[in-house]
Amino acid sequence: RRSLAIPLTLLSLSLCWLLPFNAALIGLVLILSTQIIPRLLPALCLLTYRRRYSFRHHLTTLFTECKLAASQILLKLTFLADESAQMLDAIIRTLLRLYRTRQYLLEWTTAAQSMQNPAPTYAGYYRNMRGGCLLAFIIGSITLTLNPLNWLLITPFILLWLVAPIVAFWVSQHLR
Repeated sequence: RRSLAIPLTLLSLSLCWLLPFNAALIGLVLILSTQIIPRLLPALCLLTYRRRYSFRHHLTTLFTECKLAASQILLKLTFLADESAQMLDAIIRTLLRLYRTRQYLLEWTTAAQSMQNPAPTYAGYYRNMRGGCLLAFIIGSITLTLNPLNWLLITPFILLWLVAPIVAFWVSQHLR
């Protein structure tokens, strides 16, 4: 069940963009709220001030929690298409292996094997995340063809998903 949540969120967004603009905007807000509200809950709990700590400490903690929530929300939305592609790939492979080939039922990469691979470049990240980019391109092409009036809602997400490998590269770099 949990493995279908992300692809269904992407599907919901895609179907939402096919609606008339006002309905699509409401649908977009509702769908995004399912991703935003859980990440904002820790910050919302800090809105009430308790005298146990100084007010400055309280504001610093609240700001830190809001900053963390914002970065989690942006990263979650950025990697939505790629996560969906990976989840769908895993589901399809599992079903094929269980019901068709009955081979490679247990297959994984050890940490030692992962460490032997060189650090990927931008091209490597695009190669690793090509499924998400392809899915974003397909969704963008279909939704913009069927409902070009919603380009203002669709385009930012498609562009965000297409630059997701660059964001992944940037996020994976060590802080200096």
